[in-house]
Amino acid sequence: LSRFDGRANYQGVFMTFHPAGPGASAAFHSEPWLAAAGVQLRHRNYNDVALIAREVRRLPRKPVLNLEPRYEEAANAEEDPMVRSQAWLTFLHGGAAFIYGHWKVWRARWADLQSAWNSRSVSQLRFLVQRLEQWQWWRLQPDMSVFGDSQADPAAMAAGASADQILVYVRGSRPFRVSLKRFRRPVAAVQLNPADNTAYD
Repeated sequence: LSRFDGRANYQGVFMTFHPAGPGASAAFHSEPWLAAAGVQLRHRNYNDVALIAREVRRLPRKPVLNLEPRYEEAANAEEDPMVRSQAWLTFLHGGAAFIYGHWKVWRARWADLQSAWNSRSVSQLRFLVQRLEQWQWWRLQPDMSVFGDSQADPAAMAAGASADQILVYVRGSRPFRVSLKRFRRPVAAVQLNPADNTAYD
């Protein structure tokens, strides 16, 4: 319990810092009380996801939380693909958490909350969780080098790799190549449409 007398003991308390957006908790990164780095992207577009990759590399290493990404329906669209994009990019750039938000939650009317819970992006984030668990995302390390000499844009592309798997996310339709040099045997490839969770061999 803090009485604001400088004697509070926060040992064992998981603490982060919610920065203004777009921004990160970099100014406090070396503080012993900061258990996890915090990033806010909400006030700009999906390009700010590159902040996640930067904070993941910061020393000492700490989990990076995307505390306030783009809000669903912030652009007055029924479905906002940037919400889905920020989520995939967050995890494949090494982020540890993605905190989903919906514009209607600000109004906090029950009908609005029900509508937000049933939005398409909520379904797409459930698909994301299912696939990341299926592909054991926690074993992957961020690795943009898998794109080889193709144009790798961290604002729209990310990759995680382990000894036996590469998971790549590319937003929109853009040409890219993936280097498979690390594998010494034939590989199987699966293409996923994250909007509807359809996978193609």
